[in-house]
Amino acid sequence: MTPQNITVFVGDDVEMSCTTSLPQAVDWWRKLLSADRFEIFCFRGRIKTGYEAKFSISNPETGVYVITVKNVHRNDSGEYRCIEGTGDDPDYGTVVLTVTGKSLF
Repeated sequence: MTPQNITVFVGDDVEMSCTTSLPQAVDWWRKLLSADRFEIFCFRGRIKTGYEAKFSISNPETGVYVITVKNVHRNDSGEYRCIEGTGDDPDYGTVVLTVTGKSLF
């Protein structure tokens, strides 16, 4: 999985995708700039309870898991990981999200 860097404006929605050929669903983790550890907000292809207002997931039936982060704020900046597989050595892709300024529109 190739690392990505995404920069968006405050208030935008942003999509991040992850493709897998494994039969089980992927997990999504995030580590905000203000945090010292990762938190899991999507487990086995489903948004965890309490995170539904901020995140949505689509297209899991195709093996492409598209996460949408809604109405981003500066404190949503950080590292997001799509975790593929289980066990001690899962594969993962990294997205570094930077939220900046105000939208021009």
